[in-house]
Amino acid sequence: MTEKSWFWSGISAGDCGPYTASQWAEFQKTLFQNDPTKDGVILGNPFELIVQFVAGSTFRVYPGCALVDGIFYESDANIDFVLNFTPGFYYRIVLRKDSLAQTVRVVIKGPSLSIPTLSLPPAEDFIEISLAWISIAPGPGYHIEDDREFISFTSTAENHQGSSGLDYTWEGTTDYFPILNKHEFGSVEVTFPAGPSQISDEITVTFPRRFEFPPLMKVSCFRKAAGELCFATLTDIGFTTFSVKCWCPTATLQSCTVYWWAVGMPYH
Repeated sequence: MTEKSWFWSGISAGDCGPYTASQWAEFQKTLFQNDPTKDGVILGNPFELIVQFVAGSTFRVYPGCALVDGIFYESDANIDFVLNFTPGFYYRIVLRKDSLAQTVRVVIKGPSLSIPTLSLPPAEDFIEISLAWISIAPGPGYHIEDDREFISFTSTAENHQGSSGLDYTWEGTTDYFPILNKHEFGSVEVTFPAGPSQISDEITVTFPRRFEFPPLMKVSCFRKAAGELCFATLTDIGFTTFSVKCWCPTATLQSCTVYWWAVGMPYH
């Protein structure tokens, strides 16, 4: 077994350098995720390389950071593409690692009569990750599909899962296995019908980022007034939203605050 440690000063003692670009790439793959084969957009940076329609026939890639085969990429400016709006045309916007040019750049592929595929070795000289694909429809019109995958400092947890193995809405079994998890949380005001009333209206909250499967959730109510007990009840949990109602048996209310927390598998 070979042991190694990075990074050290000098060029002669122990595990010191010089280091190669491939070693640095391997270091970044391991640092950013526990699956070093996975590339993607790095969470938490402004706009996160989202692709959106701007005007006319122009689409824009907003700033952000990504990791492509261990190579760090950053853009701090908008990148615009003007498309040919012929119905039936397809485009794909990708991040392309070019090892010969030693660059990672945003590239648009198309127009094509089907969704352009990604270039991957060994058949191609590039490695690409997809940001979005776009189809042009009559009208004129368009459809844009967000195709980003995200990476982050995500922890691995042993989960007590149900029969689907991933969906928290199924009852738990004795099967335990590690999967990636993310946490989301927030607060929202719930209003009660005019009256006031002891039972609130049902509200639906959209997760900041969707989950792959319905997450495990916890909700609670808060009221400042002494003696006013308030309870929150989840009425639905989905991939992108959840719904909640509140009940106050001791008083009639006009509003209360719901605090929520969710943990589940990130969307891929």
